[in-house]
Amino acid sequence: MTKTWLLKTFRPAGLRNRFKSGSMSSHKSNNQILNNLFFQLCAINILINMIQPLNQLIDTIITGKSLGAEALQVYALFLPVNSFLLAVSCVLSKGVQITASHQVGKGDFSKSNETVSTAFVLGTMAAIGLSVICFIFSTQFAHMLGAGSLSPELSGYLRAYSIGIMPAIMLDTMMCLMQIEGRKKLVVAGSVCVLIINALGDLANVFFFHKGVMGMALATSLANIAACLLLGVFFIFKSKLFKVNIKNTNIICVRHILKNGLPSLAYYGSLVIRASFLNILILNTLGKEALVPMLVFTNYALFADVLIGGHGDSVLVLTGILFGEKDKKGSASLLRISIISGTVLMLIIGILTVYFSRPLAELMLNKNELNFASSSARALIIATLYLIPDIISCIEKKYIQGIGNGTYTTLTNFVYNVVVMGLMAFALTHFFGFDGLFVSFTGCYLVAAIFNSIYIIFFSSSRFEDGQQKMISYTINDLPECIHVSEEIHKYCLENGIDLKKSYLLGLFIEEVGKNIITHGFNKKHNNSIIVKVLISKDRITLCIKDNCVLFNPVHYYDTMKTDPDNIAGGIGIKMLMKLSKNVTYTTSFKLNNLLIEV
Repeated sequence: MTKTWLLKTFRPAGLRNRFKSGSMSSHKSNNQILNNLFFQLCAINILINMIQPLNQLIDTIITGKSLGAEALQVYALFLPVNSFLLAVSCVLSKGVQITASHQVGKGDFSKSNETVSTAFVLGTMAAIGLSVICFIFSTQFAHMLGAGSLSPELSGYLRAYSIGIMPAIMLDTMMCLMQIEGRKKLVVAGSVCVLIINALGDLANVFFFHKGVMGMALATSLANIAACLLLGVFFIFKSKLFKVNIKNTNIICVRHILKNGLPSLAYYGSLVIRASFLNILILNTLGKEALVPMLVFTNYALFADVLIGGHGDSVLVLTGILFGEKDKKGSASLLRISIISGTVLMLIIGILTVYFSRPLAELMLNKNELNFASSSARALIIATLYLIPDIISCIEKKYIQGIGNGTYTTLTNFVYNVVVMGLMAFALTHFFGFDGLFVSFTGCYLVAAIFNSIYIIFFSSSRFEDGQQKMISYTINDLPECIHVSEEIHKYCLENGIDLKKSYLLGLFIEEVGKNIITHGFNKKHNNSIIVKVLISKDRITLCIKDNCVLFNPVHYYDTMKTDPDNIAGGIGIKMLMKLSKNVTYTTSFKLNNLLIEV
């Protein structure tokens, strides 16, 4: 079989008459796989993000019911420290997730292993340092946070919590990496492990050990240790995508991890400043009693942020992939569907919150302290106004970061969360008191959503414009569409100056690979599709084929065939692909098959 014979015998126009111009729906940048993947990633990210607020809710409910309002005030004073530790953890976990996903997408597994190994060494060093500082200087931190007479209790809480800092950071990092690997069951197992052990530890503290708020912190630490050990055993010995080896650490990887994690640091760092400022504002203007409804609101906001962050993190990952392929229409489609789904979800959550505001408030309060229930329920009702502006601004912010402008995200995180929020909270609290404090959240996120929208409308499009690269994208759902797409791409390549031979090869590869996927991978019970993209740059032409079928590595299969004497006649299509292309790379991420073919 020669290349000349293939070029002569391949006729992509065989089924052309079956299609009428404009009748095909296969040209979809906002394809079905992308939408399905977005909702799947939302579910995973929501689950990962839910660990911390669920633990906090469990601690708040059991603390409030068993230890009273004074213990809740200690817990509220600890929140700035908790936000700071979350900031450090997210710098590492999100930084390594973004960096490693880019490397896995390119098929550079040696680099991804360097990145992961470096992240674990970096995280261990940072966590040990933070644990030691938190333990030794717990009393000083308690005074800095304005604990006053509650300083001994807050100091004990900080010491007990410091034990679990390192496993919490490692756990967060492993879960973000398992998301790339598609290990949904392990993510669920780790999450459930943390929640169950934390709840059991809290109950044991209340009924048997009687260690007060320090016992609650110790229960959280033990839960993080247990889940970290569970996932750590798998990650070290069973991970198929990442291998941790201290010898693979590379100082250059530190820069990439920190660069990609910087927006997360800015976000959580700004929350630390915001929480500290609001605590001081409340103590000086509304009194210590207002800390209780503020804590109830904070716990509610944490759960809302789980849903909001799940949407935002999914947009960030997928937009990064689409931006790398210069798929402007696909990115616009992703932004549109995420904003619509997020707005509908927040509208439902807001309605439910208004209806159940009183029971939600009472859930976190001691039965002897229900005098806080009315003010807490009022805070929750006012809080519903911020939900829709918050999720829109979050999605837009992650979209902007995904198209390569992390600097904008970093700066605006501080501007909105510190400057805008601080000014609004100060002014509205002085003019409208308690209600003004919670209205300020809505004002802050509304300003953020407006300015993010302005940036996207007027400035984001130019970032997709690249005179050095052209791209065309199709979705294939059945065999006739496969034939049609091969014809269309063949025609597109000729129209864009690609020589006849390469144009035919691209059409041939699409038809052969597409037929194989449809024949052997499609399942009537599942909604399978194939995404086909051609990227034309100055020095190369790349065909990208993705599908959501059962994972199959044709490169590995081809290598196996070469050493199997009983399979000489098999895999003709794969053999042809490997011999006629310059390079073929297979990767898998998010449970998708990704085949990159250079011609």
